[in-house]
Amino acid sequence: MAPPLTRPGESFSKGEVWMTEPQVEDRLISGRAVARKIEAGAAAGAALLRARGIEPTLAVVHLGNHADAASYRRAIDQSARRAGIDLRTIPVPIDDAQQGLLEVLTCLNNDPSVHGVLLQNPMPFALRQLTGKQLSADKDVEGQTALNLGRLALDEPAVVPCTPAAVLALIEDRLPDVRGRRVVVVNGSTTIGRPLAQILIAREATVTVCGIATADLAEETRRAEILVVAIGQARAIGAEHVAEGALVIDVGINEDPSGSGMCGDVDTAAVLGVVAGVTPVPGGVGPVTTAMLMANTVLLAERHGVALLPARA
Repeated sequence: MAPPLTRPGESFSKGEVWMTEPQVEDRLISGRAVARKIEAGAAAGAALLRARGIEPTLAVVHLGNHADAASYRRAIDQSARRAGIDLRTIPVPIDDAQQGLLEVLTCLNNDPSVHGVLLQNPMPFALRQLTGKQLSADKDVEGQTALNLGRLALDEPAVVPCTPAAVLALIEDRLPDVRGRRVVVVNGSTTIGRPLAQILIAREATVTVCGIATADLAEETRRAEILVVAIGQARAIGAEHVAEGALVIDVGINEDPSGSGMCGDVDTAAVLGVVAGVTPVPGGVGPVTTAMLMANTVLLAERHGVALLPARA
């Protein structure tokens, strides 16, 4: 029998029902379906821009030919085609990484036909920091420059980082209003956990951020109505970590210990009979994150178009 979809810790008779009770198979949240909606919105925006003579363009800069990175570029290419966004892929030789990247970024920063720039991982940490400082915030499609993260923290208009934006889209697909909801984020990084917490706090959710120093992780996560996990440990979150009726967003992507492909940080099979919804891996957060690249590219192109408008007398 499916669990009552109430606030965790309350009985079904007393609790507030906050979702329609789904069948077990419907508890898997389709990231691909959410991604298609975002791509459709980006495509509509791109069409309006093209009518004004602006071709939304995303440049992907990468080092070498890492297999996983190449697979992600193919996914980006497919998403860009659906969204009507021009994609440029720019490889930089590993043996000339620092100088090559800096030269490429200088060119892209000064190229008015390019609206968004993605510095694709894998990239050495020190080099990532250096190039991140070189990238213009006006072309920061990932929302990871200090200026964009600062704007986000101050609740000012900013390019929202793609993965936190994807997590929010998946949450809102099942629960449009997070005001007052208890959210636990198991990740404190500047790429996922911190910006996501800021986004949710701005929507008046009650947010707890956990990390490696959290004394009793399961005790914290069981309090969550919405649980977001990104710890990089295969199937580390099981049924003992979740409350009945919780919504679980699995950001992790790991090699399956069984050798059968990829898996997330959540043991999906273990929690499926307990939670109201959970994102699968693959097919959950990943496609939505890619779609957010397209949405952000259109946003940056729109801002570029506004900047080109003549000043009013």
